[in-house]
Amino acid sequence: MKQQNTCPEIGVKKDGTLSDFSQLGKLISILNRAGQSFFAHQTSDFDIGGGQLSLIFYLYKHNGASQDELSRALEVDKATITRSVHKLEKEGIVKRQRDEQDHRVNRIVLTEAGFSIQNELKGIALLWHDTLLEGFSNDEIVQLELLFGKLLKNARNYKNSQLK
Repeated sequence: MKQQNTCPEIGVKKDGTLSDFSQLGKLISILNRAGQSFFAHQTSDFDIGGGQLSLIFYLYKHNGASQDELSRALEVDKATITRSVHKLEKEGIVKRQRDEQDHRVNRIVLTEAGFSIQNELKGIALLWHDTLLEGFSNDEIVQLELLFGKLLKNARNYKNSQLK
């Protein structure tokens, strides 16, 4: 049975094979922008951007992480973490605390306000998850996760090779 092309951005020939140049990068970019728009709209009451959301979700599991740890875990540079933390501090969602053993290290901790929005932020993330995966079978979701895992591994390998 021939699979129908439900996404015109992907060049699929009449025989069902991909054209010489797959537009995978374009699709990932479109998904990223759609997600940013979704989260910006859904979190407008909190004045939180997409970059800050991943930081907040990391802190829900690792409250008190250092800025260096956040940078490594979220795979963004330290300047980006500094800007995000500063914005979240202004919103009263996080605060910086000096590490008791090493005063050069800032620990980022969620405030009461940061914890108070946890359930709402999780609900928003779940809504986006469900929106993206609507119509997918469990097997397709597992396959998609495996394929994106491979893409991520390849991207990380490339990034690491450039750092050497």
